[in-house]
Amino acid sequence: MKSGEEFLQLHQYLRVEAFINLAAQPDKQHYSLLALAFECGFNSKSTFNKYFKAVIGETPSAYFGLLRS
Repeated sequence: MKSGEEFLQLHQYLRVEAFINLAAQPDKQHYSLLALAFECGFNSKSTFNKYFKAVIGETPSAYFGLLRS
């Protein structure tokens, strides 16, 4: 793996972590997951879903469905 690829993976990981931290805040519960993803720098739903699943192992809806229920 080249250093550019490693940087991209780290960058995506950090954005997913930022998203999870943001979504866990009580005052953000009324925002859609996509709105929070955009706030963390993702520019499309498909890109967000792709990287979230790569980092966490499941879709954002499944992950937060468990947490918010």
